[in-house]
Amino acid sequence: MIGKSPAISLRRGWVGVEVKPTGRSCAVGLLGACDSGASVREVAERLMVNPSYVVKVHRRRDETGETAARRGTGRPALKIAPHLELLRERVTAQPNATLGELQGWLLAECGVAVSPVTVWRALVRLGRR
Repeated sequence: MIGKSPAISLRRGWVGVEVKPTGRSCAVGLLGACDSGASVREVAERLMVNPSYVVKVHRRRDETGETAARRGTGRPALKIAPHLELLRERVTAQPNATLGELQGWLLAECGVAVSPVTVWRALVRLGRR
């Protein structure tokens, strides 16, 4: 966890380094501390981050010159997304099909293994249930 106020950084002995919960300020402070000769473990402890994060930020700057924190990747894409139109056609052709039947059909016809909940959410997304 990153400190949320300058008081934390002052109390920990880092006068002039403002620690904020933003990735950019953390990365800049981290790189400055590493450049001043502090060890990875020491920097991680003082900024209250994982030592592996210190190593990653330092390596990324050395390899690419990038000093900003990267954006999170977000959620992975839905496995069922490319098959929504086929599912819509199947439900139109067989409106009384159960979730289990649709799940089996998706596996047999499309080669995608999903849970009944995923099928249900896809049907909700399609406005079918």
